[in-house]
Amino acid sequence: MIATTILNGCLGLLTVITISFCITDLEAVLASTTGWPFIEIFYMATNSKAGATAMTSVIIVLTLCACISFLATASRQTFAFARDEGLFLPSVFSKVITATHNLTCYVQTLKTVFDD
Repeated sequence: MIATTILNGCLGLLTVITISFCITDLEAVLASTTGWPFIEIFYMATNSKAGATAMTSVIIVLTLCACISFLATASRQTFAFARDEGLFLPSVFSKVITATHNLTCYVQTLKTVFDD
């Protein structure tokens, strides 16, 4: 657990250093018309809209996959909490619907609506 934290910290530091060296015009990055400075950094690094779009698409896909994983983890924990009657309406939120491939649809709906 500690080794993972140290490794991710080192990789994060390398990422920050790499991105810092790719910034050629800090004012253009801060005044980016996209509203997202990292897209402008990608454009500066590649000098190509297609390259910047491809790199941004990778970030979007990874973020989407992470959000799905976070939702699955949070809904499983909420289901376990409801199953042990630690959540309000445990009979509703601990129900597994077999018609939907054994999914806990009520818990997933709860996490989707009320999570930040």
